[in-house]
Amino acid sequence: MQKEIFKSTKEKSDLKAIAVFSDNLRQLLMQPPLRAKRILAIDPGFKSGCKLVCLSDKGDLLNNATIYPHPPQNQFGDAKKKIAGLIEQYKLDGIAIGNGNSIQRN
Repeated sequence: MQKEIFKSTKEKSDLKAIAVFSDNLRQLLMQPPLRAKRILAIDPGFKSGCKLVCLSDKGDLLNNATIYPHPPQNQFGDAKKKIAGLIEQYKLDGIAIGNGNSIQRN
């Protein structure tokens, strides 16, 4: 009987988790795209650095670079200058930041 209750509770929990994920994904996919905007996309990374990509208003690649603001390189000042320089050089309208899959875990 305990196994049946656990199984039933787990099924309800799984269905609820799927519903929440589905709602979140729907909201994300239904967001209007940034049209005619120049974007700086940042993919966070610790070991291999943070990847930067500048995209034109049509989605064409304007520039790509890597910065190392985290340990062990600790090049925060250089990273800050690089981002500011790219924003100014390409007259960027927005910044998109990756989902943070590179977060360090102990």
